Amino acid sequence: MQRAIEMCMPTSIHRWCIWCIMNKIPSKLNGYKRHEEIEQEMSHVVWKSFTKAAFDRNWNNFVTKYGVGGNKSLLVKT
Repeated sequence: MQRAIEMCMPTSIHRWCIWCIMNKIPSKLNGYKRHEEIEQEMSHVVWKSFTKAAFDRNWNNFVTKYGVGGNKSLLVKT
């Protein structure tokens, strides 16, 4: 799919939908000791942050609280 989009629409930017992102989270966090708690809080941050400012604040707090800032899978690009 990605190659087809790149060929047909070379100037478009592909973004993952939120469902796809959240569906992959368990496999990305499985190595962490408290992964179930981390997943639950992450889900809360993603689904309960109703503005960009709230998301940014909640995400930064989440990353700091769990020390997951070095995980490339959790980088947020705005």
